[in-house]
Amino acid sequence: KAIACLDTLQYPSWNIMASCHSQLSLYYSELGEYGLFNDHYQKAKMIAKEKPMSAYNKTLAFVNIAEAVLRFSPDSCLALIEQIKGQQGYVNFVFPVASIEAEALIQLGKSKEAISIVNDLFDQKDDFKGYQIPVINVDDDLVEQAHLLGLIDESYRKLSLLNENQDYTEIVGILIDRQNNAFLKLMETDVYGQEIVSAVSDYHRFVVSAIDFLLEHNAEGRFNKDLIKLFTTSKALQLTANIVKSSIQSGLESDTAGFAIIMRNVEEVQGIKNELNRKDLDVVAQQELKTSLNSLLIDYLMLRSRLGENASLPSLALEIPDQVQLQALLAEDEGIIEYIQADSILYWFFIAKDQVKIGKRTVPDLDNLINQQIYACKTGSAFDGLEKELFGDVESSLVNIKRLHIIPDKKLSLFPFEMLSLPGSGNKLIERFEVSYSYSNALWYMNKVSGEERLVDGVLVIAPVFESRKEQQNDAFIAYRGHEDLVPLLESGAEADNIKVLGLKYQKGVDVLKGMDANEYKVRASLGKHGIVHFATHGLVNKESDERSGLFLSDIQAGEGQNKPYDGFMSQGELYHLKLNANLVVLSACNTGVGSVWEGEGVLSLPRGFIYAGVPNVIASLWRVNDKKTREFMSMFYEYVFQGESYSKALQKAK
Repeated sequence: KAIACLDTLQYPSWNIMASCHSQLSLYYSELGEYGLFNDHYQKAKMIAKEKPMSAYNKTLAFVNIAEAVLRFSPDSCLALIEQIKGQQGYVNFVFPVASIEAEALIQLGKSKEAISIVNDLFDQKDDFKGYQIPVINVDDDLVEQAHLLGLIDESYRKLSLLNENQDYTEIVGILIDRQNNAFLKLMETDVYGQEIVSAVSDYHRFVVSAIDFLLEHNAEGRFNKDLIKLFTTSKALQLTANIVKSSIQSGLESDTAGFAIIMRNVEEVQGIKNELNRKDLDVVAQQELKTSLNSLLIDYLMLRSRLGENASLPSLALEIPDQVQLQALLAEDEGIIEYIQADSILYWFFIAKDQVKIGKRTVPDLDNLINQQIYACKTGSAFDGLEKELFGDVESSLVNIKRLHIIPDKKLSLFPFEMLSLPGSGNKLIERFEVSYSYSNALWYMNKVSGEERLVDGVLVIAPVFESRKEQQNDAFIAYRGHEDLVPLLESGAEADNIKVLGLKYQKGVDVLKGMDANEYKVRASLGKHGIVHFATHGLVNKESDERSGLFLSDIQAGEGQNKPYDGFMSQGELYHLKLNANLVVLSACNTGVGSVWEGEGVLSLPRGFIYAGVPNVIASLWRVNDKKTREFMSMFYEYVFQGESYSKALQKAK
């Protein structure tokens, strides 16, 4: 469309025209459509060579078409790179040009030359058995450095195939660890979250490739330490990225003008980072740019402070535990199973107090099997197609396990593992194990260290009931849900009353906000005062914008919080900006545990909002629930909790 518009102009903007054609050549190259690729490639090359434009834009077009032609002809790619190196704008593209050149050399079987080119881009290198291995520079683009390390990694893997007498496995292992550390460092230092979000897909591909290689060479657990780090880092980075992305979006909705200022600041920071990547900078110029960068980052912090809590961006600081740290916190009867799904491959990792197992399974039509399992769970029909794939390799390790923590991935998050059986067993997991779930090992570890079930007195039960079908017709309600009225939840009032009675029976403090008292003003005022918060209400899952998912509350009554922007809806985006003292949140509402499935991770759902707000334990539903059955179930659950059972044990007994 852009090109069609530019073609109508008498004096077109040649730099934009060249950029459009070069980007399209790259796009069609990735699709493997040679005819369309060549059409745009030729046009971009002609415009960049013959038409007036800045040195930067001319080189940008050549860099794009060099990358595009790489798929079809690495020799032609190298010829273009020689032209680029003679251009004035080359100084702005040293890193990407070297990256493309190295990829072309690898394709031509010249891996040693590729290694040499990439190594020259790094100022510091370690010596390992006579081989130079680059050291990450935290002041440079971390994602770009990870990519360059990946090219060296790929080169050594190809050299291993060509030379059976030379073992490069240890070198590849070191390079994998350094790539992973680059992404970890990005998670620690990216104050905006922008780079983390954009890097998630690249990181997921890296993790899958790295796990494949290490598993292939993991005789006698040689790379167990590195594999555990990859599993743990993977979920932690993706959890952070998804939370940041949703939080930024929720902030945009609440303060678009404020975020416009922040985004301009982001662009300026990125511009300076790009300048710092230039290799022709002298020491004085580098220092001036670094000073400017620090100044902009300070400006950002001041901006964020002035904009208030609605403009704050989260930073979920997750420590990455190693095997020793995980096993130190596991009891003798506890185990963790984590999964990573990549197309038809299912990677798994099991750790208990005295054992570690890591492996993978090729499962043809894995997605379809998962869909069948979800359908079977929802309808009560029989299906055992996944049980062997999920537990076949770890069943023998579960003999002494009573508490099983599961870290699912992607659509594996959309059904309860408790309804499955171990292969060849007629008993459901729920009959044998206390089952709980987490988004990542790092999050499980953080909650365990901070006190998984730290005791905070009191239970708060929130039950709007919605006896009047018209009471929710405000602008915010219509914006989120449309004009459909909320169905009354009469059983939720009885659910709240039952929990209150149980509290009296076991001498536990239970406060109830019911009907019109369950409004946002009173709920927010009470949230920080209770150890358990129980929502018996309608939940909304917005799969297009997860930050708009949330819980419905009653309307504000006259005189309550009139000067506050309360709308009777507590969204996930709002949860990111709360800090709660609760040890457990129960979401007794429909579909509160589901949401969008994101690459490299599971479901982005309401529990995540509460977990980021500081709540270590959340109970949620995966589909629509009958309010009468929910009341009966919750009464049993709280009976066991008030008797002193753990949350997972109380859930197991109630189920």
